[in-house]
Amino acid sequence: MAPMRQLELKDLVYELQPQDPWGRPAGDLFDSWKAVSPQAAADLKAAVDLLGRVKPSEETPDRVYPAIWLEVPREEWQEARERFEDGERNETELKEDWQAEFPHEVEWLAVTLTRRTDRWLLHHTPIEACFCLDPEKDRVAGFYPAEDAEQTRKLETYLTWLGSAVKARLEWFVRNPEEYHDRMEAGIPDRERVGKVLRSDLWRLVPGDDHFVRDEVTPKERARFVKLAPSLEKAERLAGLTLNDYLRFCSICYEAAGYSDLDGLSPREQYLQRADGRHDGLLDLPPDSPEALAKWLRGGYAGGHPWEIARGGNRTHISLYLVPEGEECYLSLAGSSRGRAAETIKMALALSAHGVPFELRDWDHLARMAEGSDWVGVVPTRYLGAGAYSFFPEEPEVRDLIAYSEVEEFPQLAAAVRWRPADRLALR
Repeated sequence: MAPMRQLELKDLVYELQPQDPWGRPAGDLFDSWKAVSPQAAADLKAAVDLLGRVKPSEETPDRVYPAIWLEVPREEWQEARERFEDGERNETELKEDWQAEFPHEVEWLAVTLTRRTDRWLLHHTPIEACFCLDPEKDRVAGFYPAEDAEQTRKLETYLTWLGSAVKARLEWFVRNPEEYHDRMEAGIPDRERVGKVLRSDLWRLVPGDDHFVRDEVTPKERARFVKLAPSLEKAERLAGLTLNDYLRFCSICYEAAGYSDLDGLSPREQYLQRADGRHDGLLDLPPDSPEALAKWLRGGYAGGHPWEIARGGNRTHISLYLVPEGEECYLSLAGSSRGRAAETIKMALALSAHGVPFELRDWDHLARMAEGSDWVGVVPTRYLGAGAYSFFPEEPEVRDLIAYSEVEEFPQLAAAVRWRPADRLALR
């Protein structure tokens, strides 16, 4: 059959697959089974049979296999023009829209298959789709339930192409694994890979104002912090603390961070201005009563955010915990995201200068950030977010991420990235 191309594939998927509220395909959640034509069924079944000769990425009940890569060429402009024509824009504007939506002459489509008991989940990206396959009953689920002839034709076009293409790739791999891998390694573009880059190289090669540790902490402060950090792995235990003591510690942190909106405010008012707000009864305690704070620490709060002293998102806030331990407690400072690390480092230096004992969570990582010697992960742009850390399960030193779009914006950065080889299929 004729090769699938990018605009055709994107339109087919959009017409056939239900979308979730965020515009992502929700086919794996859509349990409406459809029969598959004999040709598509034969190719899809042959593909999953060939996977029996491939080692899964993980030997779990849900067996996930490494991606199978397909090359999807882009249509010529004259073939795609009608899709973008609206009678108001000129040829240049239309072509710019086309190139923005389909920027690559060849898109590398990563197809992953996951075995789930008696069915398979097929998913591909960056032109994204997902659906379930039951190869024993020649049926699929994950598509709109309408049964009109045109939709059925489109579904068969899509499934026949996908089954045939995946089967051909796996046949090539089984026949000549090294040739297959050499071709994949040479062809898969960096935009679809995962890598990492030293923070010092980001400082050196990427202009901008988001190098917070470099720009907001002086070289002398960074050097002092690197020397201090190892001593902050554990904290001396404290007894007899009051609410006023804790608010004083917070005030030291706020002053060090240089928050200008706190001038002239009391420590309590500063906390109200900057903290998360869900203090869970902390501010209702008698301010000078060690007994009240101790009792509250041992069961008086649950579910709030009393320790979030500088509010932010799930990964972008700063916390100063009071952690109970027996009859005592200890202070624990935490905040190592790229955008808050400079503030955390200044807070740590100030607490230490005031003689306040505390531990610093991720002290070793923050020290490497201060030196510029920590690694920043690079992921395909569409994956940037908290879930993208799953690309680095065996590299716990990667605590920060950038998207590949940053490499596209600053091409000088590409040579400094250590790109991970493409995942390899392996014969059982």
